[in-house]
Amino acid sequence: MSDVKESLSVKITANILNIQAIHLFYFSFY
Repeated sequence: MSDVKESLSVKITANILNIQAIHLFYFSFY
């Protein structure tokens, strides 16, 4: 169970980082 929770947390953090990167790209264009 702990492994599953760790993998989920890693995926969530990766998604957050991807969203922040996308926002940076949008702001760079503007």
